[in-house]
Amino acid sequence: MGGLLITTRPSGKAVEKDITSSCLEVVNCHLTEIRYLMEPGEVSRALETFGHTAIVFTSSVASSFAVRRLPPGDLSGKSIYCIGNASAAPLVEAGYHPLIPAKKDSSGLSDLVCSVAGKDEKVAIIRSDFGSEVLTNRLTSAGIDIFELKLYEIRKKIDPSIYGSLCRRDLIGVLVTSPMEARILSEIMRGINCGKTGITAKFFAIGQPTREELERSGLAVSEPYGDSDVKSLVSRIEKVFC
Repeated sequence: MGGLLITTRPSGKAVEKDITSSCLEVVNCHLTEIRYLMEPGEVSRALETFGHTAIVFTSSVASSFAVRRLPPGDLSGKSIYCIGNASAAPLVEAGYHPLIPAKKDSSGLSDLVCSVAGKDEKVAIIRSDFGSEVLTNRLTSAGIDIFELKLYEIRKKIDPSIYGSLCRRDLIGVLVTSPMEARILSEIMRGINCGKTGITAKFFAIGQPTREELERSGLAVSEPYGDSDVKSLVSRIEKVFC
């Protein structure tokens, strides 16, 4: 093994076996958990009332929920946009053809929707209650009719094993997947004591908002830098450190 790489994806979202590496030990130590705020029937009724013609997903949590728990009519015949490969995967597996931006972040997704959506498009955005305002502000400024559905919330929930993992001598780095995780991690880093060796880990970020939050917290972000796909970033880290 080339060393330990910690990911900080939410409890219940990360599956250990879904990210593999030929030389790194990849371990998820969650810093948050997901709690749904709406039932499927509530979501479906809200979409029907709004009369959406397009739907946007900014996470695999939202797209998986839509595929598994919403009636097909909420998706069929609609323009579907996803922020990245991970959020698109459940839809592709179900036979849909979502559009994915070349730049896989809120800015890239905004550009894509603005370039494709017609003047009469009614765009529903299904996301967490902690989503970036970049997307909604840009679409609103472009005159696009949007409806934001806050499907779930993300709450602080720290995996106790992260303290021991951060102090391991073979730790290469920590891959942080959201601004909230970045803030929680910075709190942990300020209070942790790993003895004389300290912590020399590198910090990797998914998305520009996460990168900015890490840097505001005084945690320097290392290359490679990732978009919205954890698996692809792990592969790129592997190429650098193995």
